[in-house]
Amino acid sequence: MAVTNDNIQSAQSPASILRLRSPNAVLYMLWGLFCTFMIIVALSDYVRGGGKRWWEPIFWESSAQLFGTGLLIMQRRLGNKYSKYVDEPVRWFGHHLKWLPLILITFVLLVYGARHGVYALLGETYYHDPWMFVFLYEAIKVSLFVCLWLGVIFSFESYAHLQDQQRHVLLMQRSLSEARVSQLAAQLRPHFFFNVLNTISALMHIDVARADRLLTHLGDLLRGSLVSTTQELVSLREELRLLELYAQIMLERYADRTTIQWKIDEEIL
Repeated sequence: MAVTNDNIQSAQSPASILRLRSPNAVLYMLWGLFCTFMIIVALSDYVRGGGKRWWEPIFWESSAQLFGTGLLIMQRRLGNKYSKYVDEPVRWFGHHLKWLPLILITFVLLVYGARHGVYALLGETYYHDPWMFVFLYEAIKVSLFVCLWLGVIFSFESYAHLQDQQRHVLLMQRSLSEARVSQLAAQLRPHFFFNVLNTISALMHIDVARADRLLTHLGDLLRGSLVSTTQELVSLREELRLLELYAQIMLERYADRTTIQWKIDEEIL
């Protein structure tokens, strides 16, 4: 009984602590903070440079962050097929980075197209560096951005994968412990019951009072065992009470050969 409950408790406690949690909420929160920080920095630099139209840096940075948000959402939805490579970082990053050239071209076309479109609606012209320089500059910036966030995402997925493995191992340990205890119980209980019943049968003809005590102890032990097997955690006091019942049965069976002394500190109960 003690082994059963201890094994179950030791297998469950870490599992309850290491529940697998989705990293999406934390990732989106970090992304929101990152976007806010980038907009504040862009606005601050623009104002320090003597700019007066405060909405421009906000619009410029927001258009880029909007594309990044879409990219992050797409990665979270479509990146699950690459999760199986989380144990192989090179392959995991390789599968994500193979889309980088397409991301670079799409970023320039969509973001700069949106900027030109909004300025045109306002009756203005959006000026920027020559396209060759724009592609080179944005390629470096977007590549750094993608690598940075892939590193963050990989760390979250690695941790989630580790949690999943630990939970799987703990569940296997619990199942193995339960199987071992069940096998042991199946081997011990019939042998124990048959011996006690044989002892009671023999005592009924020579010492009825002793046989009655033995039968009462056996009934109490069975009742207590049935109750405790439905619980995953049993107090030390209850466990010792069952042990005392078992010991009393052994004393009745081997009264002339066995003595037991209990030394238990009440504070630990």
